[in-house]
Amino acid sequence: IKATYHSSTRIDEPLSDKFFRNIIFHDTYKNLLIRIANLSEEKIRHGYTLTGPYGSGKSTFGLLLSGLLASDNKVRKSAEDLLPPEDLKLFKKTFSKRNNWVVVKVVSGGDSFINEIFFALQKSLSDFFGSKTPKELSNLKKPRTYKKLLEQLELVAKYVEKKNAGLFIIYDELGKVFENAQKNNIDIHFFQELEERFLRNYPFFFLGILHQSFEEYAK
Repeated sequence: IKATYHSSTRIDEPLSDKFFRNIIFHDTYKNLLIRIANLSEEKIRHGYTLTGPYGSGKSTFGLLLSGLLASDNKVRKSAEDLLPPEDLKLFKKTFSKRNNWVVVKVVSGGDSFINEIFFALQKSLSDFFGSKTPKELSNLKKPRTYKKLLEQLELVAKYVEKKNAGLFIIYDELGKVFENAQKNNIDIHFFQELEERFLRNYPFFFLGILHQSFEEYAK
């Protein structure tokens, strides 16, 4: 068993080409990538959830996906080397229509999802653009409402679309957001509006990672 499976993985940790040398690309990952690629290619869906018990490799899959979309050529090539040629061809058919992807990697700590997404967005823009982050994106202020956060995400989506790039949010521990919302009566209509407002109108994807179904969090 490779070392990757002996410790927990955080999707917001820095990626390196060495990381992917320890990943086992098994049938579960293969089927997930194929499903996402097919549904995205047919424009059926751009928002997904991945549900499974602790230790089942969900976060590792999130890192694999972010590696396949990485703007760093060395990291992306290392992730691509894991895929059989026919699977890589299908994935590229869907996602290589864009030159690059801004990948926003969020790990919930059970606090404000608005702040969590905003700070992760800032980091992803810095990682993507470096010192050349456009002024209109580097000057974003911390939003006070989810409506303002939606406006900011739409601004980023529109900007990167003009650059023939895309925006992909991977939200790990998403269940903690729902638990916090239930406990503190917090409005999480944001996630529905994210889908309805512009997930299908821009090169914008969302993957939420959960440990149990939505129904369980609602109990």
